[in-house]
Amino acid sequence: MRISGLFNARNVKFRWFFAARSASLFGSNAAPIALAFAVLEASHRSGDLGLVLAARSFALILLVLFGGVLSDRYPRDRVVLVGHLGAAATQAVAATILITGHFDLVAIMATEALNGALTALTGPGLYGMIGQVAPEGQVRKANALLGSTRQVATILGPSLGGLLVVTAGGGWALVLDAGCFLVAACCLAQLRLPKAGPEHPGGVFAELREGYGEFRTHTWIWTVVVGFAGLVFVQAGAWDVLGPVLAERSFGAQGWGLVLASEAMGFLVGNLVMYRLHIVKLMRLGQLCLVLTPLPLVPMALGAGLDWLLAASFFAGALFSVFGVAWDTSMQEHVPEEKLSRVASFDALGSWIAMPLGQVAALPLADFAGISCYLWAGAAVWCAMAVWPLFVPSLWHLEHGASKLGANSEGAHQPRGPMSAAEPADIGRSVGLTPLGPATSSAASPDRPPRR
Repeated sequence: MRISGLFNARNVKFRWFFAARSASLFGSNAAPIALAFAVLEASHRSGDLGLVLAARSFALILLVLFGGVLSDRYPRDRVVLVGHLGAAATQAVAATILITGHFDLVAIMATEALNGALTALTGPGLYGMIGQVAPEGQVRKANALLGSTRQVATILGPSLGGLLVVTAGGGWALVLDAGCFLVAACCLAQLRLPKAGPEHPGGVFAELREGYGEFRTHTWIWTVVVGFAGLVFVQAGAWDVLGPVLAERSFGAQGWGLVLASEAMGFLVGNLVMYRLHIVKLMRLGQLCLVLTPLPLVPMALGAGLDWLLAASFFAGALFSVFGVAWDTSMQEHVPEEKLSRVASFDALGSWIAMPLGQVAALPLADFAGISCYLWAGAAVWCAMAVWPLFVPSLWHLEHGASKLGANSEGAHQPRGPMSAAEPADIGRSVGLTPLGPATSSAASPDRPPRR
């Protein structure tokens, strides 16, 4: 894969952005496993871990829409820079609490809630920045490259986090995460991006209504977001909850680790393919690939061996990555730049609400219907949610490379100024968490919800 076009001397902005994302993704993928084991070791109550995670999720859901407004109102690089500095501070405080042995559940919940709030306020800005820093005409390649980097971090980050938990303690993995945020902030400080659009005379809620109006105008966007919320509901329950349960009963935790690694390798390969592949009906291809992504639920429902699940997970990961790059690129090509972060925040909200609901409902539904029946029904719902948007003409005919204000974009607007790039994620989802609409996409991370 030749990436010299993205990293040549003329593309200084993208190089600094890529360095910042690489650093923050690596630390953010090492932190979750460390935090989980550190809290469990300190409190000896699994319910406490649930409270810590819930505090972060609640902050994400509560503030993500305002993050979109913030990133469309002010220069996105400054918003994200402040967010990264704040995230470094919260992780440093949490690390200090854990390393010194003065564990306090309320304090840890507060730091993680603040960390989630910062992620919500800066995630839409990260999403909108890609179109501002990527070279003109190379946004798809930028999304694919960032997605590949995320998958490398997904593979290496948890391994290092687990190693630090065993050798030094979970608090030191949070120190690593804080340091990575600081490195990312230093890289972001080198950027000087203009505001995405003109001054907004209205207040925050007026801007939020304007963003929702833009979101609603594009039928292909809101249908995918609604469908993906249903898909995330199934994925969060069938894969994230029942997957480890079934693994414990059969091939064990080590086998489940191999399954997740196989999925990550599929994501990586898919992103590499999307870097090279140019197709006019990009969103159509991505949505068709999404229809096949519940493939791993089939061997799970049949009780097939580990080999079948490894293969299915690899192909599902590759297909997800195709959709992720298609979604991010299409959003950034067809949504006006000055409204992109607000539209992306509505996308993220759908997944972040659906994920905890799916996780909570999984075991009761599986107990009621039986695990196999639940998995088959989940696969059917997953497919249906992915097929539905294909019947929307504006998605079927959407063209890659078309102007944001062109005829292929519903609700086209009169130009308000030059666009900084032709054209992405998650994180999207990612955050995935991610994934993070398809807000768990190629550019996602733990900053964004489930992967796409």
